[in-house]
Amino acid sequence: MHHHLPALGSGNGGGLNLTPLVNTIAAGQQQRAAEQAQAQADKLRKETTTVESWLGPENFQRLLRYCGAAVEADLPPLWAALAKATAKDRLGIFQGKVANELIAMGAMFEKYTPSLYLLTEVTALRWAMLNPDALDTGSLGNAFLFTDSDVETEQGINRQIGFVQSGGAAPSLADAQILLKMKVNMPGPDDSIGAVRRMQAVYRAILPVGHQLTTFLANHHDIMKAFDPNWQNYATYVPRLRSLKGVFHLQWLSLKLSRYFTQLDHNYPIITFPDPADIVNCIQEQRQWEPIITDVFINKYNLSSFMALHCPADAMSVVTALTAGSESIAGSVVSGLTAATPVGRPSNGGGGGSTARNTAIDRVENTHFNTALFGTYRHSATKTRALRQKIAAGELPALPPSKNDSSKPVCLAWHTKGQCNTNCPLTSDHVAYTAAEYAALATWCRDHGYRSE
Repeated sequence: MHHHLPALGSGNGGGLNLTPLVNTIAAGQQQRAAEQAQAQADKLRKETTTVESWLGPENFQRLLRYCGAAVEADLPPLWAALAKATAKDRLGIFQGKVANELIAMGAMFEKYTPSLYLLTEVTALRWAMLNPDALDTGSLGNAFLFTDSDVETEQGINRQIGFVQSGGAAPSLADAQILLKMKVNMPGPDDSIGAVRRMQAVYRAILPVGHQLTTFLANHHDIMKAFDPNWQNYATYVPRLRSLKGVFHLQWLSLKLSRYFTQLDHNYPIITFPDPADIVNCIQEQRQWEPIITDVFINKYNLSSFMALHCPADAMSVVTALTAGSESIAGSVVSGLTAATPVGRPSNGGGGGSTARNTAIDRVENTHFNTALFGTYRHSATKTRALRQKIAAGELPALPPSKNDSSKPVCLAWHTKGQCNTNCPLTSDHVAYTAAEYAALATWCRDHGYRSE
């Protein structure tokens, strides 16, 4: 042997250097040991991780409240699966569950993939919109997150997310913000019913079977779908705004749902629940159901261009500033959205101190409206004119005095409805109030004016 393989001999300083081989074997053993340790750690984490330990005690209690569940075992299986999964696997689990729900609903050809943004907001329990103009906030309470999207773009973003989460790249802060950003798409006049169907699939994945919100969305979708021929021909309460029909629909739905979650957060003793047939009932009874859309909303989401795209003639009939030059585009659209009353249809009233019906040019918006204190009353069926009449008849106590003139009351319409008119005798009160200055009015609304709300 030594004769044929002289390198094995120990003489003359010869012999093989086995150190690299030994080091390689040792490194492989260390790597296998690390992988085994990681697998054991993952197994232990999955066995011991609960939804409560994942979300934290406070958000866990909110989730139980939202789901109407008493204990963790009552939550849908999705929540336990998300809690036990690694961060990189959660989006795929969420998307798979929603896809299965679409199939169960008979919508197997629906091209909808939930985004990382939606998953992030849902699991952070940020379900309600911050305010009616903030379509880039909230999740389950924001119907605009479920509108049509560019499927190819969404799939490309999902591939990027998967690559990053698998450790293939380290994203910069700018990259992370792009991946998490949710683009808001305005629905076309007849596209909003499809958004309700997508919402229903997500609600079915997140909420327990038989939850009243899931039932509400299913009923609302079916009612609107059954009403579809009439809905396509419906020209909105203000006919020249018919291109915003889908926007009105999703804003109505978002306001209802966000209000529901907000009432749950504030532990309201009685939670008001929307009627799934409310829009159809209002249309059939020739009553207005469309919510007010503010100038902030119009400018932020460029509704003037949206209207011009879907119905140029209608856009020009509303955006008269382009030719008249007397007011801003936003102001002219707001006039159409909030103050125009079609011929032959009843007025809703609700002005400040005047009982006469004002024209569009007289309408003014409270740009400092306090949604936290009075958002519940803004879309209430209770009219300020009726409340003033009850005050005059002695059926309700007097309103708190204005901070600018103690001899006059506050303007109820301005502060609780977010709008009034220039003919109001209380225009001196059309100013911004702090939360502390609103204390007396908030108490009056809660205990007297809107007590049943």
